[in-house]
Amino acid sequence: MTSTTPEHQQSHLLLQEQAPPADEQQPHHQVQVWAPSPHQQLPGPYLPHPVAPSAPVEPQAVVSLVLGGVSLLTCLVPGISLAAFVGAVAAVITGIVALRRLGTAERSGKGLAITGLSCGGVAVVGAGVMSAFFILYVTVFGGLWTLAWGSAFSQLG
Repeated sequence: MTSTTPEHQQSHLLLQEQAPPADEQQPHHQVQVWAPSPHQQLPGPYLPHPVAPSAPVEPQAVVSLVLGGVSLLTCLVPGISLAAFVGAVAAVITGIVALRRLGTAERSGKGLAITGLSCGGVAVVGAGVMSAFFILYVTVFGGLWTLAWGSAFSQLG
């Protein structure tokens, strides 16, 4: 025996109203998006963490880091070591300028400036040594090439 109380009939009617019609091909789904109001607190341990405001980054520190990194990567390439030397010197100069500005201003980027300064310093030494070896190689071996093969090639023409 099933009971036909008014509550049972109401819940059965609610289920019938929510069910999609049988003659429709695609069921309609309603998506409800819940977003808490600014005054509500999220439930559970999933509370958002507060984000501290950060100070703006010193642009000279970023320039020093980029120039130092590029010059460090290119200082050992024989053909462009002179350009890397110029970039490394610029990285050292902008790193020093950034560190001086960071002492007086409330900005961030001290680590960037120190990293650019140190990469630039290493690249200055590396590019200087590589440029010296390149000039020595061209001078010595280029001169020997001319002595050994220069007379043979001059007779061809």
